[in-house]
Amino acid sequence: MDTAKAKAIIATNKPVILLFSEYHDEENTIPVELKDVEAIKDTKATNTITATYNGSRDFQQVLIATLESLNTTK
Repeated sequence: MDTAKAKAIIATNKPVILLFSEYHDEENTIPVELKDVEAIKDTKATNTITATYNGSRDFQQVLIATLESLNTTK
């Protein structure tokens, strides 16, 4: 994850949806990467919506629910 890019995008104050996979391969994940992801997940910017998913089916459901929540808050 490029945290500098993520922070720059969040700083634009435009609406941002952050979707994070719950899955990570212990054999192929650098601990620093996990810390970076957690730091971005914990972003408290008012223009961000953060959601997590586990697998492709869950991704679709989470994305739909997130988009629907945006429509109800307008």
